[in-house]
Amino acid sequence: MPIQTEPIEAIDSITPTAFSQAMRNILIGHDTTIRDPDTSSSSQTRPQPSLDFWLETGDIVLRVEYLIFKIHKNTLAEHSIIFSDMLNLGVPMAGEQVEGVPYVELQDSAGDWIELLKWMYTGLPSYHEDSVIPFSTLKAHLSLSYKYEIPVLQDYSQRSLERMFPRQIVPLYLGSPATLLAATMHAADAIMLSRRYDIPLVLPAAFYLMSCNSSPMQHPDANTLHHLDLGRLETGSDALSQITSSLLTGVPIPASMLPESTETFQLDLTALCSRCREVWRTSLDKDCRSRSNFSLLQFLVANTINQALSDSQCSNCAVLVNEWRRWHINLIISCIPIWFKF
Repeated sequence: MPIQTEPIEAIDSITPTAFSQAMRNILIGHDTTIRDPDTSSSSQTRPQPSLDFWLETGDIVLRVEYLIFKIHKNTLAEHSIIFSDMLNLGVPMAGEQVEGVPYVELQDSAGDWIELLKWMYTGLPSYHEDSVIPFSTLKAHLSLSYKYEIPVLQDYSQRSLERMFPRQIVPLYLGSPATLLAATMHAADAIMLSRRYDIPLVLPAAFYLMSCNSSPMQHPDANTLHHLDLGRLETGSDALSQITSSLLTGVPIPASMLPESTETFQLDLTALCSRCREVWRTSLDKDCRSRSNFSLLQFLVANTINQALSDSQCSNCAVLVNEWRRWHINLIISCIPIWFKF
């Protein structure tokens, strides 16, 4: 929804002072200011023209941190509702200008603006479903698209974040190791972005990935979370630890941890032949105890599709074990919102 401002009469004769005030009214709440480039308090560090976005035909100059961009007003207005409203006020005859064009100072990240302008001018990165978008780019696009109301980029970047942290979680373990690593590294950031921009679908995967750390509360990024989310991480991690312990010891999952009317699927090891029983115990115990960042879901998914492990079991036992694995995969995914108290 465009921000409403007081109407300005006689746009053609607007004074520099009135123009600056009008733009401040539009951008209020967006941490954006318009300053005289010669008197700005931040002018002690002389900004440098961007190598990629100092365009000869540009008709507006933006200063962001240590860089200045000379770009086109139409490009900004085409994509951004905020800039469209601002620029529709008209251009003052004198005052805050660089090389004869209006000068605007923004309180953003220069790196974020480079990523935004790349997308505005080239359409890159392309947000196809199979595209791998660097998390830093995704974060920049989300931040600026919400701040300056860029609806198309809001939609693209939100969908990309949801693909990076899929609600069903399992696709993380079926994709590339690089994608899983990136999601694991940025799980805390994903939680904060989810809260800031109301993207709840990424929470199950993000919280789950943080809980896979050997000491979730000691996760390097745990202290960046809101204290309520930190509590959710602790509660959910404890629940997953109990589930893992249950699988290791053969003790049934406590009914209090399950949704009502859920019957537990207990794997009766005595139903397995002696050889398959040993294969199963060795596989779970080795994988769980030998890894500092153990993921129960990753173990269950990997071993469900592990042909070598299946080949080492007789057919009857393999059917029973795989059915048990699939049941627990579905259970964990459905219970994560309960355990982490979303």
